[in-house]
Amino acid sequence: MPPSPAAALEYWHYMTGRYEIKIRRLRNVSPVDRAKVAYYAATQVRTPYGFTNIPGILWGITRGNLLDRRPFPSVGVICSELYFRACMRIGVLLNNAVDPAYATPAHLSASGLMDDLPVAWVAIS
Repeated sequence: MPPSPAAALEYWHYMTGRYEIKIRRLRNVSPVDRAKVAYYAATQVRTPYGFTNIPGILWGITRGNLLDRRPFPSVGVICSELYFRACMRIGVLLNNAVDPAYATPAHLSASGLMDDLPVAWVAIS
């Protein structure tokens, strides 16, 4: 069970069987380019999180179109935007229907340039 809302959530809080998790990886990309994507993302560690982007994501969700995200100004980034930009650094445009500044998890999910990886959680007793 996830901790109280005041506590920070970690990935293992979602390994309860109550959530569906999708793990995706770039298709046909060398290990060196994958390392470059990770390196770029790591260099952005101190970038503020784009909390003001959340209303834009909610805009699309409430209207039944996860890909529709109205621009709300933010100096920070959200995770999907960071990954989208990191892929662009190696010359991979994950979804040409979106401005990289407004990439959402739905845009990443819709990309045909990524493969879904199987996830098998093992219960530890």
